[in-house]
This record gives sequence, C-alpha cells and structure tokens, in this order.
Amino acid sequence: MKVLTDADIRDRLTAADAVEWTREAILAAHTGRLHTPPRVHAELGDGNLIFTTGALTGEWYGYRSYDTFPTDPGGQLVVVHDWHTGAVRGVAVGNELGPRRAPS
Repeated sequence: MKVLTDADIRDRLTAADAVEWTREAILAAHTGRLHTPPRVHAELGDGNLIFTTGALTGEWYGYRSYDTFPTDPGGQLVVVHDWHTGAVRGVAVGNELGPRRAPS
C-alpha cells in the first residue's frame, strides 16, 4: 500500500498523466466500466462531511472524503481498494488531487 501526500502528488503527477487518466476514465464511463454514484452528504452542525465513491469494474473501488467546515484548507482523504481482494492499494492525504482532477 502506498500513502501519498500533497508533496508526492506535486512531484509525481504530471499534466500528461492527468490528461491520459482522464481520457481513460471517460472511455471507461462510456463502456459502462466506471461507476460514479452521486455524492453522499452527512450534515454535522457547522459543516458537512462529503463522500464521493467510484469503481472501475474488475480493477479497483474507493472513495474520497472531504468536509465543508469553516477551516482553511481542511483536508481530503482518498482510499483505493483492490477489486478482487479488498486490500487497500493506496491512500492520498491532502488537497492536491482536487485541482489536478478538475482544474478551475
């Protein structure tokens, strides 16, 4: 299992990689292999805890969690599991994946 921080993401995830993986995700969604159900929100007083989940059939499943509390910048957690064994394959902690996944 790998644990990645924001520094790891900045150092390792190139723009070319991000574009290629986005392309792969779009094609997998088109063929029905990528599953991305709606977000789940849990209201917790001054903010929400939000979960996004997804799966690539036969390869992995996982989730991302983040909050909407009045903290800056807060933090996100991404966990990816192996499809066949359920073992955690990787964890990313921080906020760097967000802007690389969906640039503003």
